[in-house]
Amino acid sequence: MIRTVPNLMERYGCSAEDAQRYMDLREEGYQQHEALLMAGLSDPPLTLERNMDLQDRIELIDDEFLKFERVETKFSNRPDLHAFILLDKLVPGDSYLISCSEHDEFFFSIDPDTLNGVITDEQLLELVRCGVRYDASLDSLCMFA
Repeated sequence: MIRTVPNLMERYGCSAEDAQRYMDLREEGYQQHEALLMAGLSDPPLTLERNMDLQDRIELIDDEFLKFERVETKFSNRPDLHAFILLDKLVPGDSYLISCSEHDEFFFSIDPDTLNGVITDEQLLELVRCGVRYDASLDSLCMFA
């Protein structure tokens, strides 16, 4: 895709000035992630503490809940399907990914501690952006239908 100011504005929801700043930085030789940060089009990488439990890690980034448009590399254009694929890659299984449902929520069969041991901060951010949340009463990851 050719990077133009209108394309960048649409992709990142930014102003023309920010898009132009990004293009200028790339022209100066900055890497994509550096230019995105410097132009204000991307957040710095997360540095959550690895000894935190999954619930605490999710609470730190819950302001990103349901912001799927910010996921850069998508397995699907559907947030729920992206989350399913990512969860299956992280904790492969040979049975159902959904363990139960209640009202308008469904719950995942993945053990939160197991997931916490393998998931990176960026992957966790993707799941939160897809709408995955933690339900403390059931000690389970879940999503609204």
